[in-house]
Amino acid sequence: MRNVMFAATALLLSVSAASATDLINQDGDAYEVTLTSATGTNTIEIAPASEMLDVCDGCAIALEGSESVDARAADVIVIVDGALSVKE
Repeated sequence: MRNVMFAATALLLSVSAASATDLINQDGDAYEVTLTSATGTNTIEIAPASEMLDVCDGCAIALEGSESVDARAADVIVIVDGALSVKE
């Protein structure tokens, strides 16, 4: 019974963790990223070759000099060669 409860808890945690937008920088440069949602605008910096989990629950994500991407809550957004794309 204890194993069943542990498995159910782990499943619930993995489902809730997957509901926010993640950002992955595959480039060798750091970037300033602007996140815009219904609650406002926030600017963050992502380090080279790194990832940031749960950056928003669906928002517009923009890099300077690049088109913005409308991210849904469960999307993974990737920076490659200075451009944003939704990971498929």
